[in-house]
Amino acid sequence: ERLTNDCDQQFADESENTEDEAITNMLIDKLRDAVMTLSDTEKHIIFGLFFEDKTAKRISEELGVNEMAVSRMKYKILGKLRKILEN
Repeated sequence: ERLTNDCDQQFADESENTEDEAITNMLIDKLRDAVMTLSDTEKHIIFGLFFEDKTAKRISEELGVNEMAVSRMKYKILGKLRKILEN
């Protein structure tokens, strides 16, 4: 009986992990699709800040704009992505 209970618990955990993994993969796909709608400059900012560990100062130098402009664009882009993901 103990063996049966242990097996049931083990399979339940695997099922929950599989479901969580499927949901995570769906969200990643949705985020990837949302990012693809961004302009090249918007992508440059998002990838630089969040995936390449660049500072806003470095990105501002690369784009030829001031650091405050990069910060404003970042929040605008994140709002745009949030809106896409909520729909």
